[in-house]
Amino acid sequence: MEEIGKVVKLDKDYAFVRFNRKSSCANCGMCGFKKNDTHVDLRVENTLNAEIEDKVVIKMQDSGVLLSSVIVYIIPVIMAFIGVLISSLFFEEIWIQLIFALGFLILSFLIIFLLDKKFKYTKKFSPEMVSIYKQENEIKE
Repeated sequence: MEEIGKVVKLDKDYAFVRFNRKSSCANCGMCGFKKNDTHVDLRVENTLNAEIEDKVVIKMQDSGVLLSSVIVYIIPVIMAFIGVLISSLFFEEIWIQLIFALGFLILSFLIIFLLDKKFKYTKKFSPEMVSIYKQENEIKE
């Protein structure tokens, strides 16, 4: 996945790149857009020595995007299902099964939080700066 953004801030070896909201962003939420946001600023290692106002191409590995989606959307559903399944073996009351499902759902969020801390800055899950646009729209590698 590649996106073009503008460098709005520099901080040591990192650049903050601003991306404007697109219509395809409405339901995804991967990059942190909130409902009423018009843009998001993403912290990226400044490997190309980009400067403020430079337009840059940012790339994230497709496998990382897919795996992130699975982790964020599928793990909670599976964990809630496991909670219902386990509780149904021991309890017939539906409210107890719902409490177990909720407990396992909360546990899945804890697991996702820990996975995020562990893998957030690994190459597979981190966006990288691929190129900088010159004024003439040529790409500088």
